[in-house]
Amino acid sequence: MPNVIGAIDCTHVPLCPPSEQEHIYRNRKAYHSLNIQVICDSNLIIRDVVTGFPGSCHDAHILRQSGIYDTLDKDLENNGWLLGDAGYPCLPWLLTPINRPSSPAEAAYNVAHTKTRVVIERCFGVLKSRFRCMSLSGGFLQYSPSKVADMFLACSILHNIARHGGLQEELDTTVEDDMPTIPVENDHRGNAARSKLITNYFSGNKPP
Repeated sequence: MPNVIGAIDCTHVPLCPPSEQEHIYRNRKAYHSLNIQVICDSNLIIRDVVTGFPGSCHDAHILRQSGIYDTLDKDLENNGWLLGDAGYPCLPWLLTPINRPSSPAEAAYNVAHTKTRVVIERCFGVLKSRFRCMSLSGGFLQYSPSKVADMFLACSILHNIARHGGLQEELDTTVEDDMPTIPVENDHRGNAARSKLITNYFSGNKPP
């Protein structure tokens, strides 16, 4: 997949919610969490984190509230894009899979998209294997949401230090991070950008 600047997704960090706001921290798997947006690169280095949103918040809502949305939406000439799943809208700078591929080119695009975007899933797996307190398998954190957000940021920094230092990592495949995806409506500009990419790179034509 050409010109990718990162992969984006959200991950849920389990916690014991404040009693007066219990309902907003309940996610789609019926446990309480923070929903945290992360962008990583091809080396699993975390490049951007957005914390502070309760587990009931949709990934697309968190994106729209983040600084990265405003930055990239104002810089449409950056010649690169993020890759996200169907829980995000297709935008000129954020490409998502084709829901129902209708041609070999669209199918090839989906394969390339999946193989490239998988780094964010691996990043979550490595992070939560190394810092089990961030994983549902480690139990529910007994801290305030703001403290849990700070803990995730600290773990992200330590994760990057470990990656840069070449520390050996163990990816525990029992660490579950999947959440049911709720598809959202695409932006017509995003559809146009995705169609152009598919025509240029996956239909047998040479890119301009």
